Parts: sequence; C-alpha cells; structure tokens
Amino acid sequence: MEKTSIQYIKAAASKLRDSKLQRLGGKEVTAFLEGIMRTLELGDKGEAIIFTALFDRSCAGRSSDLDDIAHYFGCPQLEIMEYVPSLKSLLKKDLVVQTDLSECRIGRQNFMVTNYVIGCILENKKPESRQARILEKKFDKYDFCKLVDSMVQDSDITAEALFQQVESLERDNRDMPLVKELKAIVHELPARALFYEVCNDFFMCDGNGRSDLTDTLKDIYEAYGVRFSERKSLLEGSHPLLKTDLVELSGNKEDILLSLHGQRLFLGEDFGVFGKQYIGLNRYSFAKEVKKFVHGKEHDIDNPQAMKRLAEKIQLVD
Repeated sequence: MEKTSIQYIKAAASKLRDSKLQRLGGKEVTAFLEGIMRTLELGDKGEAIIFTALFDRSCAGRSSDLDDIAHYFGCPQLEIMEYVPSLKSLLKKDLVVQTDLSECRIGRQNFMVTNYVIGCILENKKPESRQARILEKKFDKYDFCKLVDSMVQDSDITAEALFQQVESLERDNRDMPLVKELKAIVHELPARALFYEVCNDFFMCDGNGRSDLTDTLKDIYEAYGVRFSERKSLLEGSHPLLKTDLVELSGNKEDILLSLHGQRLFLGEDFGVFGKQYIGLNRYSFAKEVKKFVHGKEHDIDNPQAMKRLAEKIQLVD
C-alpha cells in the first residue's frame, strides 16, 4: 500500500533538512521525492524539494523567503537560486502563494503553502487548483500597478533599477491583458512604467486620481537632465503615452491623468462597473449629469482636448 502525501513529505523532510542539498541522488531520498511528485502531480524533483521545505515551515505558521529556505537546507542562498523556476511552477499550480504582493525582488519575496493545500494533504486528498484559486487572492493588474508604485516611491531604487524591475515584472506577468495590450502599442519601457504609476494614482483615488507631473517625474528619475527631457516631451505632446492617447495633461500642465482610452485599457472588463453608474437616466437626469461634468473639475476648459473629452463623457453617460 502506497504511503500518503504527508508520509512522503515527512520522510523527505528528515533527509533534506540541514542536508546542504547534497546526496540527493540516493535511493531512499529519491523514492521519497518521487512519492511526493506522484501524489501531488509535481513536475520534477526540484518542485518536490522546495515544496517539502515550504510545507514544513508553513505547518509552523511561518512564511519563507529564499534565505529562510537556504537556512532550512543549511546551504548558501546562491544554491537555492537554481530552484527558483521550481518555486515559480509551484506558484502557478496554486500549491504555494506569495504572501507579500508588494515585493517584486525575488530574494525578498515570502512564500507559504496555502491552508487549503495543507488541509488536503493532511486528509490525503489531492488539492484542486481551481478551489485553491478561489480561496487565495490572485495577483492582478491593481496589485501590479501598486507594486510599480512601491518601487517608484522607494528612494533607494534608481531609475535604471526601477526599469529593470518593471521589465522583470512584465516578463513574469506576460499573459496579463494590461501588460500585453500596453506593450503592443507602447514600446518604450520608461513610458510603460509611467503609465503603471498613473494608473495606480487613478484607482487609489476611486477613479479621480491625478498624478502631479513634477513630483512623479522626480520620483522616477534622479538625474535632472533625463527628468527635464521627459517633462519636455510631455509638455510638447511628443511623449509615447500622449501620442497613443493613453494619458493627457491638465490645462495648467501640472497634472497627468488617464484619458478615457487609457482608462479602458487599464480597467478592461472592470471599466463598466468602475466609478459612477449611469443607469435609467431620463432626459432631465441626463442633462443634469452633463451639466455637473461641465462645471466640475474633471472638465478642464484650458485643456486643448476639452471638447473631445466632453463628447466622450456624453457618450459614456448616454
């Protein structure tokens, strides 16, 4: 009779803990790892090794970064870098989750086996990926933009480091509609990073957020020359985000905000339910909403695109 998943994990843990990841080809440890692969339908031994460490620590209620995992095995962190693809595969299988979605640096990210998966293993049941996704929050476009914002606000991260991390974040989320659609029309990485930052300001203020042009560029670029060059392209209308009609500047040129086109690209399927709903308007309430927009701060008469934006708003209300 075959052992249960928890029996295989316990046996593997006794061999792997403080092993310095040596002698992994032994007959006994190989049998334990293959048992974990078989019962949990894992792809390779690397996944079984990392899962064992995370499961062991998660049962004690502890999340783990790469340094914690390295300490578990008693080896240098560099040895664990070889297993990062296995860790990412476990994430995709919903067997583990990243507990700190605001961190994008792989060395500082923390991971845990989900409570649902632990429960299934203790009951000798195969975890269902679909149920795990329901119980655990998935990383989405809002988390993505919030993560970019956290990097922008970090004074220790230079512009070059910021763009490299955004590029890595895009690569890890290449199938996210926001990333795919934006990369298709905006090829410049710095421009995409700015768009993500403007998106974050937009939704953090319930769709009314604007990004202060001067402060935003100052947060992104530490070099004055590059900062002024970027500002010039925005003011002159040659910036990629303006040329693709994803953002616009306020009439006084002090703020940068999402255009209606930019809102649609960012929000996607959420566009129809985000912000105020215009349902069941009669001719009077329709006129009232248009009047409110015209006399509100959202309608910037000094903006060269003011009439175009007014027409878009009327169509939206209609």
